[in-house]
Amino acid sequence: MHYPERGAGIAGGALVLLFISHVALGATLCVRNGTDSNIAELYVSPVSCDIWGENLLDAELAPGEVLEIVIPSGYYDLKAVTTFSGVQVEWSIGICLEYTWNVTSEEPYIPVTGGG
Repeated sequence: MHYPERGAGIAGGALVLLFISHVALGATLCVRNGTDSNIAELYVSPVSCDIWGENLLDAELAPGEVLEIVIPSGYYDLKAVTTFSGVQVEWSIGICLEYTWNVTSEEPYIPVTGGG
């Protein structure tokens, strides 16, 4: 007997299973500190949120270090604050499988000065 539908169903099922397992694992955000100072605070907020939320760092990220964070796929605003009060923000970044954010001291780096 010939069962062509069974073979096709198994292949299709395997593809669906592969897709579902990737979605369950989420996307990887790699944050690389390309500045000369430590990153003291890191915020990752869905674009639909009006607030940044909590700092995701347990400890400061030293220059040259890389941090990997697994998050659900989607669009995010990213914010890094260095120990010398510099801020870098990236808006509406689509993160599907993997995204590397190289935080630098160049544009759009915003030095923060006192004065409230």
